[in-house]
Amino acid sequence: MDKCEFLPSGEKVFSSPDVFKIGTDSFFLADFVRAGKSMRAIDLGAGTGVLGLALSKRVKSCLLVDNSEAAYTLINKNIALNGLSERYSAMLCDVSKLPAELNDAFDIAVTNPPYYEDGSGKMPATKEMAAARHGDFKSFITAAAKVIKYGGLLFAVCPAQRLFEFSEISSDAGLSIKRIRFIKKDSKSSPHAVLIEAKKGARQGVITEPDIITKEL
Repeated sequence: MDKCEFLPSGEKVFSSPDVFKIGTDSFFLADFVRAGKSMRAIDLGAGTGVLGLALSKRVKSCLLVDNSEAAYTLINKNIALNGLSERYSAMLCDVSKLPAELNDAFDIAVTNPPYYEDGSGKMPATKEMAAARHGDFKSFITAAAKVIKYGGLLFAVCPAQRLFEFSEISSDAGLSIKRIRFIKKDSKSSPHAVLIEAKKGARQGVITEPDIITKEL
């Protein structure tokens, strides 16, 4: 049964615990995003739409893309629930097969992509959860590079140990990482995730912001 939850930003979201779980990484990433009310956004691999919906007060419009029919249904339900049908829309599509008319159409792209390698832990209970946890985030970076304008921004989260891999893929796609912020359980532990801002067509040069310590929140 779908469950209705309130996001920290105030939006309401229906989620299905057996299919898609709402993780704190999306909330941290939403806060990390630099957006403006004239900006068009796209959420790649949107799941239930949490990340894109959390930006609803800060962007002009948002297209939420997912290749799961279950996700697509929930996204449309959540768009209607929050009264965003005039500014928000959903697309059922694999990010590697986005139509050409979306190229250079967006100011920002946001994504919390699948990034756990196969075999790293217990198999998720459903195919939707498996898709959300396991996958190659290269297709999400490549798709973002195509759909954002020159000078546009990609905001993403990935495991800290895969930051250099993310950077190499981004560079090959014409994106330069400009800002990062690590997420740690406590001040003594190693970071388990990193928030990333990458810019299309920018020079190299990275700003590292203070770590997020989840135990203190």
